[in-house]
Amino acid sequence: MIAGKNILSIDEASFSQAAFYRSGWGFAGVNMRHVTKPLGHRLTLTAAFDTDGKSYFAVSQATSNAERFCTFMYKLAKLLDIDNEDWRESTIIVLDGASIHRGWEARKTFAALRLPVVIAGPYGYDAAVVEKLHAFLKLGDLNPGNLKTGKR
Repeated sequence: MIAGKNILSIDEASFSQAAFYRSGWGFAGVNMRHVTKPLGHRLTLTAAFDTDGKSYFAVSQATSNAERFCTFMYKLAKLLDIDNEDWRESTIIVLDGASIHRGWEARKTFAALRLPVVIAGPYGYDAAVVEKLHAFLKLGDLNPGNLKTGKR
């Protein structure tokens, strides 16, 4: 914690396949066989974790963009207001430097909602708990049983 503040780490990750073997370590000059399992539709998971152990999630069947991010922030602020109207005094929202976090739409949303936002420095993956979630989900195969997914 930073001087008694609750840190709320927020990020989004896209999933276009169920197996993440496109990159890895191997011997020089040896081709690695990569198995892909397309999902059919891109899923975006937006997640928020705080230092008090609370978590918030949104899943959309689309690529992440400023409109979806700002909608998440509006809904998250509404939830936090219900829990504690003074949460802004005790919380710092930490975001990575993605363009949707730095753009004018995001800045307008932060101002309208009076959000205490800090943009973290580049490559701060170890400092953001939410990055660990996305890394864990992309460790391997999300559907090892090859169960049918989708509407077909």
